[in-house]
Amino acid sequence: MNAGGIHYEPFGIYPGTKSSLDDIAEGDTIAVPNDTTNEARALLLLQDNGILKLKDGAGLTATVLDIEENPYNVEILGIVCAALGRLDRSLWAEAARVLAEVSAMTAGLTEKDFAGVTAENAATVGQKLYIRYGITGVRGQVEAGLPTVLNVGLPVLEAGLAKGYDFDRVGGGALLAILANSTDTNIIARSSRERQLALTEELKALLAQTTYPDKDALAALDDRFIAENLSPGGSADLLALTWLLHFVTTEGNINE
Repeated sequence: MNAGGIHYEPFGIYPGTKSSLDDIAEGDTIAVPNDTTNEARALLLLQDNGILKLKDGAGLTATVLDIEENPYNVEILGIVCAALGRLDRSLWAEAARVLAEVSAMTAGLTEKDFAGVTAENAATVGQKLYIRYGITGVRGQVEAGLPTVLNVGLPVLEAGLAKGYDFDRVGGGALLAILANSTDTNIIARSSRERQLALTEELKALLAQTTYPDKDALAALDDRFIAENLSPGGSADLLALTWLLHFVTTEGNINE
């Protein structure tokens, strides 16, 4: 029996900081809806545009766990949103509990994604760094429950807010702390492993003097990064998750 037509809302990819899908770079972050149907539609759209590949048979129930190939190593921000959706809202106030759920959801991800990768067939930057240095990148981070966010980003961010610093200064301090205490594969891809290691030591020395560098110090550092063509994209992604968890854990547990 025909019950009538059903409106099907068009779905699109919104550019954010990019002007074209051709500008998608290694390690970029893409946010997707976290409700079941629209998350799947978003992932299918990304697959149709060659950004990722889903497992055979993944349809309108697909989640980030169904991603089979991720050639750009894009971080799908929805993984944390999906973890929140699996938890009772009363648990949202506990960042460690939320990130433990992320870890449980992605168990085995690193081993699965790098299975069979060799020096001869490694194609992406992520695969090459894994083979050469054992760096697991964002896969290792999410599988471990985003420890850099939990143990570095959040404490620095929340301590700065408690001191009364504005969002820009707090965010800058948290970003540098994350960059100094993680392995940002974007930095390596744009320079070298040696430069990335040296940079972490430089930042640790800077942060030992002040945890929250002022606007002038951040601008000077920005100029240096531009001159060297460095982009801490991976660390910026972790900062975005740090802010997300901050707002969720401080406000998201309130029943409205």
